[in-house]
Amino acid sequence: MNLRSYEEAGASPEDSQRVAAIGLPYVHLPVTPSAITQSVIEQVIQTMHDLPKPLLVYCRSAFRATFMTLVYGMTYHQHTLDYAKGKGRSLGFDFDADPHFKPWIEACATKTALRLP
Repeated sequence: MNLRSYEEAGASPEDSQRVAAIGLPYVHLPVTPSAITQSVIEQVIQTMHDLPKPLLVYCRSAFRATFMTLVYGMTYHQHTLDYAKGKGRSLGFDFDADPHFKPWIEACATKTALRLP
């Protein structure tokens, strides 16, 4: 699952062929940090849930991919907010320090914050 916009440096529509070459399905759902909404998060998390595993989720710096993967874990694997934040920090991502993501990781800490089955 590619979270990058094709307008980002280094992003390419050819990613679909590269991912297919390693035998994984390709989904392009661009996520712009400054435009993140509950609807965007729900769409990404639901798509992650529906895709076969293993699943490759990526973006330019891995910040968006890590965020979405941690929200997926809170939504479908009962990971706690403290676990998600700690895991993010252990990977070099402090969601508390990012004004676009801090409110969302806290809001997504309970499954009821997202409108998912």
